[in-house]
Amino acid sequence: MKKTKNTILLTTMFAMVLPALSFAQTGNAQPPRGPDFAALAADLGVSEDAVQTCLPRPERTTEGQAPARPDLSDVASCLQARGSQMTSDQITTILESNRPARPPQQG
Repeated sequence: MKKTKNTILLTTMFAMVLPALSFAQTGNAQPPRGPDFAALAADLGVSEDAVQTCLPRPERTTEGQAPARPDLSDVASCLQARGSQMTSDQITTILESNRPARPPQQG
């Protein structure tokens, strides 16, 4: 009798935890947001730290609005100050080609 109760208890607990584990795994299936700093650094010929410094995180906006994109000429100037030997146009081209896709809008 005691063994049966323990088995039922364990089965019930497992049945309650399994959906939560499944949800947690599917919740992480979204692609990463934001730029790939390592790839950008390699393309631009600067350190990853320089890319992270020169590409500011977009500030949150009111609900429903996309954050403003950074001014690429400012980013290019910043990267040149941190060692990039590329022209502003070359830097802008690389930044635009590596621009992350906007996530799909919900609703």
